[in-house]
Amino acid sequence: MKRWQFGLLFLLAFPGLAQTRSAFTESQLDNYAKAVFTIEQKRDDMLKRAKQLPAWENAARQADRQGVNVCDLKPPEPQLQSLCSEMFRYAKDTIERYGFDSRQFNQITLSQQTDRELQKRLQQKVIELKTSQSQNPPTR
Repeated sequence: MKRWQFGLLFLLAFPGLAQTRSAFTESQLDNYAKAVFTIEQKRDDMLKRAKQLPAWENAARQADRQGVNVCDLKPPEPQLQSLCSEMFRYAKDTIERYGFDSRQFNQITLSQQTDRELQKRLQQKVIELKTSQSQNPPTR
């Protein structure tokens, strides 16, 4: 089975010009990394839930044939639609909670795709968040 991605790009379809890394403050980059990390954790949870649904295997094969992720299937898989909608809302809310609108978030995403130094900095920030969480797991 190929990957099933909720990906971040579903919210990033808004056109925008990439900025250079100097256009972003350290605080913006920290918040971007936190948003990506938070969304990725939710995506992992949603993937586990989706794989338990009877429609999962068929939807994953269809998505692979169409070259899209499961949430972008045409026609959509009804059993997975609610999970996709939940994930999209969560990502949008998370991006806003960390101080971005879709355009601003997209600018950083586009910039890190073409700026290797920025990409490395953001990856390092996410690694630090993962390390911090594994050393201090949340209590429930």
